[in-house]
Amino acid sequence: MDNYIPLFKNMAPGQPVFALVKSNPICYYEGKIISIGPQRIEMSKDMAMPNNVIDVTYEINGTNYTDVANITDSMFSTEKPGSITLVTTSKDIILRELRASLKLDEEFLETIDSTIERKTKNVE
Repeated sequence: MDNYIPLFKNMAPGQPVFALVKSNPICYYEGKIISIGPQRIEMSKDMAMPNNVIDVTYEINGTNYTDVANITDSMFSTEKPGSITLVTTSKDIILRELRASLKLDEEFLETIDSTIERKTKNVE
């Protein structure tokens, strides 16, 4: 895997972005940066500290979306393309997210047998 992960503030129109839509089933899309807005300061709703942000306009699956990202972000979460979607500048981040989701699913599946056995005993 690459060690270099570009930040949104360093991206330019035409550069690739990657999206992982956490729906059922999980969907993966590749898109591109349309534009990066100028840096500005924005007050966060949940923090007293101002954030340096930019508007990121990107195309995913033929549709343009605009979101606000911190200038130091290489990934942000949005619900614009549908469900919870991670938009990132790196395929490596998508792979890490997929591995984490797979691990959670595997752990859940491992608990099913013991849960069924326990619930069956409760019913009996």
